[in-house]
Amino acid sequence: MIDKIKTIEELNNLEISNAGIIPFSFLDGELYFLFGREAKDIKSEDRSLWGDFGGKIKKEKENNLEGMIREFWEGSNGVLGENENITNYINSNFEKLLVVHSKEYKGVILFLPITYDKKIEKIFSSTTKLIKHVLDKKTEIQKTKQRGLMEKDMIQWFSMNELLKLKKRFRQKNQEILQIINIVFTPNL
Repeated sequence: MIDKIKTIEELNNLEISNAGIIPFSFLDGELYFLFGREAKDIKSEDRSLWGDFGGKIKKEKENNLEGMIREFWEGSNGVLGENENITNYINSNFEKLLVVHSKEYKGVILFLPITYDKKIEKIFSSTTKLIKHVLDKKTEIQKTKQRGLMEKDMIQWFSMNELLKLKKRFRQKNQEILQIINIVFTPNL
């Protein structure tokens, strides 16, 4: 069952452990979603699989919305906007945004409308390469990853059809998110 979250207060009162943001856009009448690929050099079963921009909420330090925005910023390496701008936009437009909670997923997903721009993929890639070049040393890169950055090595737009076809290339925990997308964004015929 999928519940729509209507207010920030309702979001922050939910007992959840993780939350994420998925940017989406329309291009030529088709719906696209932006996902990130887990870095190939991480030690995880999720290595090289696609996923949302989300993660664990640090309950002792932040509320659910703050955690969601932090995870989004970290997962996107900051190329999709500054924390303050993202926070201001979400706070000002929350009632207009699609924010869903699923008991099966045990988390919250906020679908963030953005302008479709294919260049975002290259900007992310260039920024990631620059960060690696500037840090140069493995210990510095590892410290950066521990702070949440550099978790993803690539971002990419996926059409609705591509999401359904490429489902096995997504993280296991995102399989439920793909089902949510299919339910929420597919019109009832």
